[in-house]
Amino acid sequence: MGDYSYPARYVPEMVREIMRTGADEVIGVRRPLPGSQGFIYRIGNKILTWAFNLLFGTKLHDVLSGMYIIRADSLRDAVAEVGGFSIEAHITAHMVSTGRVVREIPIEYRRKIGRKKLGVRGGLRIFGDMVRLTIRYNPMLILFLLGALLLIPGLALGAYVGYWYIFYGIKYYLKGLIAIIMTLIGLQFLGMAAMAIYMKRMEYRLRKAIESLRRD
Repeated sequence: MGDYSYPARYVPEMVREIMRTGADEVIGVRRPLPGSQGFIYRIGNKILTWAFNLLFGTKLHDVLSGMYIIRADSLRDAVAEVGGFSIEAHITAHMVSTGRVVREIPIEYRRKIGRKKLGVRGGLRIFGDMVRLTIRYNPMLILFLLGALLLIPGLALGAYVGYWYIFYGIKYYLKGLIAIIMTLIGLQFLGMAAMAIYMKRMEYRLRKAIESLRRD
């Protein structure tokens, strides 16, 4: 708001929304006025929001909005891991990953006074921080990807070896051994991913139980 881009008149509306719904965070989804956002900036914001939704399984519309309101109690157990322009993604990642409720309301976004501080390099840094947050809050996705990276080529190599053996009687011992090892390691990673999902669900239940006890 200090650079004129976020209208302060939406603050009472955000307070009413968080009180009415009982949400833990309310994000102001920017509706840019003419000339307030360049094309590259707007596309970059959409790509980063899409990446966040993919990594954390959400359906948010403007995760990097600088206008948001949070319940202090919902943020007390957060561990600071990233800073700068990634802080909005960090806060929301903590909220959605710990079972908290995130709501959105539309707000206007005006032309900023002064020069923009965020460029392409900053956008790439935010994406890198999102990946770091995924490792912290959603490790099963990373494990799944690691498992897939080994399992898919392992199965493909195994199919190749099997094809030459079945139809031509040619035996590829080394390739066959590599295919088996890659497939087994890939399956182990997928098993770890399933375990991580189970542990995450247990964490959700424990956090909700603790929050319920605190409120009582």
